[in-house]
Amino acid sequence: MKDNISIVSNVLIRQMELEGVGDFVQGHSHNFDHQHLLVAGTVSIMVDGREAEYTAPHIIFIAKGKEHKMVTVSDYALGYCIHPIRTGYRVEDIADPVDLPNTIIDPLGDAKNFIETPGMAYNSEDER
Repeated sequence: MKDNISIVSNVLIRQMELEGVGDFVQGHSHNFDHQHLLVAGTVSIMVDGREAEYTAPHIIFIAKGKEHKMVTVSDYALGYCIHPIRTGYRVEDIADPVDLPNTIIDPLGDAKNFIETPGMAYNSEDER
């Protein structure tokens, strides 16, 4: 799986490219409801032990706190995980970038749109 992450204001978008039948996104959960926009291919989504298959184009809703995993059924799949980054339930509860895991802060104290994950680095400015 190849991925790219972008964070703007309180919205995180994770582009996920799955190559080959059986490629997968490891099971995980989130603190808020989110959507997965499947734009190419067919995937199987497992949520709390239940499985469903989706073919693009499709918008998949995943409720907060639900453990979910995605596996490619087709030779290729492309999708975007879209969810808020908040510290509370109000619209005003936008998370401070310094509280986000692995965010790089410049000397002026402004967060860069740069996420670093063990073994991988993503910089949305490289995509421009």
